[in-house]
Amino acid sequence: MAVDELVTLLVRLVRNPADDEARRRVAEALDRQGLTDDAIGVLAPFVNLTGHEDTPTLPCLCKTCVARAGSTAETAGVKFHRSFAVAKNRVLQFWLADELATQRGEVRRAVGEALRLRVARKRKRKQST
Repeated sequence: MAVDELVTLLVRLVRNPADDEARRRVAEALDRQGLTDDAIGVLAPFVNLTGHEDTPTLPCLCKTCVARAGSTAETAGVKFHRSFAVAKNRVLQFWLADELATQRGEVRRAVGEALRLRVARKRKRKQST
């Protein structure tokens, strides 16, 4: 994404903070530039769907723990970077192994699509009750 396109998206987001699509696109653009912490900050208004995990291996990314998690972690000699996927105004944060860094966009799209389908199914079930 060119700088001017990012600036256009940022202006769009500033003018309309409720524009979830612009917020997602800005966050993804920042993340592609290696500015993961900034990307996560842009997504802060979204609902964090990440569940709490009490594992000693990787920091938890749930809404309570996420502020202490950092953007990188390592366990068993494997390095990880924080990543995310978005569906509407919801975000799922997860750890992505550095060895998959070249596939970050594809992983995000796959997780995002699964998340969108899950949110849609949940919404449909809610409407039918």
